[in-house]
Amino acid sequence: MKVSNNFCRAIVTVAWLCLGLTAIAKLISAFGHAPLLEAIDPVLGLRVRSMMIAAAIFEGCVCVGLLILPNPFWQGLCLITLGGEFSLYHLARMVMGIHGPCQCLGTAWGWLPWTHITEAKVEHIAVWLTAVIVVCGVVLIYADEGQLSKRHRTAAV
Repeated sequence: MKVSNNFCRAIVTVAWLCLGLTAIAKLISAFGHAPLLEAIDPVLGLRVRSMMIAAAIFEGCVCVGLLILPNPFWQGLCLITLGGEFSLYHLARMVMGIHGPCQCLGTAWGWLPWTHITEAKVEHIAVWLTAVIVVCGVVLIYADEGQLSKRHRTAAV
């Protein structure tokens, strides 16, 4: 099955936009005054504010990587790495028996028109976004494998 370059570009664009928007939301939230920001995260033992700033920086770095890296393999690897880190965090919360919403989307989430969404749904959205990041990374790596083998066949002829 061949994955087109246009499809790869669409994946990179969607990933770039999603990560860019969530990074901005995290930074806005992190510099707010919500009491939650001073709380200690039960998984990593860091203040929530510090974790949100770090996550926003990681997401920003991946956004830059998506723009400047030369091929889908490296872009996919960036997405898988970030998605893997987020997945491990959510898995640790689950294993530790931590129930309740992850603050990974920040308090800026409440500014959106659909503020009636429950905290449990916000948690589900965060987990689904993490899964989408990983799947997009896998598709990009798969797409590059097809291009790589095509380049090798062409070079051999």
